[in-house]
Amino acid sequence: MKTFVPTPDSEAVQKLLTALGTDKTPVTVRVVATSHRAKEGYCFQNVGEKVSRVGGRMQLGRAVWQHENLFIEAEPHAVFDPGKGQPWTDPTPNSFSDGSQCQEILFIPHPDDNATHDPEDTVTPDNIRVPLIDDPRLLEALQLSSERIALINSVEREWQSGNLVFHYSPEEMQGKMQLEFRIASLLSAATGS
Repeated sequence: MKTFVPTPDSEAVQKLLTALGTDKTPVTVRVVATSHRAKEGYCFQNVGEKVSRVGGRMQLGRAVWQHENLFIEAEPHAVFDPGKGQPWTDPTPNSFSDGSQCQEILFIPHPDDNATHDPEDTVTPDNIRVPLIDDPRLLEALQLSSERIALINSVEREWQSGNLVFHYSPEEMQGKMQLEFRIASLLSAATGS
C-alpha cells in the first residue's frame, strides 16, 4: 500500500482536521536529520536532543500520512522550532514502505502551543485514523489498529539505552502478530476493491 504526504488543502486533510476538531493550519515541514544519532520512530528524543544541543524548542503536534485512497491518519509527533520566526524542521528520519526517504511532512500543531512532552513516558498514544472510503473491511482494519495500540500499551516496557524495549509474553506476541496479519489482510482486500 502506497503511503504519501498529502497536500494541506486536500479533501482528505480537511476530513482529518474535522475529525481532530482543530482550527490549526497544517504546515509543510522539511525533514532535516542532522544528527547521526537521530532514529526513525523517536521524534521526541530526536527533537529533545537537538534542543539541548542548539537551543530552540520542541513543537508538539501530529504528522499526517495518507494511505492510498483508503484512509488518512495523524500520529503524535514533534518537530524542532528554532525560534525567531524561522521555519520548523523535522530532525527525525522517516522512510516510506518503498524504501524512499521522506523529504517533508505535513504537520498539524498541537492546539496548545505550550504543550510539553514527558521524556519518561512509555505510553504509545494512538493515531487518529479517518476512512476515505466506505468499506467494512477498512473500518475493521482501523478498529483493529487501535486494538493493537491498546495491546502494546498493556505490555511491560522500559527505556534501555535510549530505546523503548517491550517485554511481550509468547501469548502477547502471538496476539500482536495475529492482529497485524488481520489488519494487513483487510487493508489488502480493501485496496483491491
